[in-house]
Amino acid sequence: MGGWDSDKSGDYVPSPPPIWLWVIICLVCAGLFALAIIG
Repeated sequence: MGGWDSDKSGDYVPSPPPIWLWVIICLVCAGLFALAIIG
């Protein structure tokens, strides 16, 4: 968990998150922010 490419042990190096994952995160954060303002 030290970064995307810092693990050189050869077991598993995760790739950067796809763009749709960031879209979902942004939508969730925007929704929570809107609920906080409206509520």
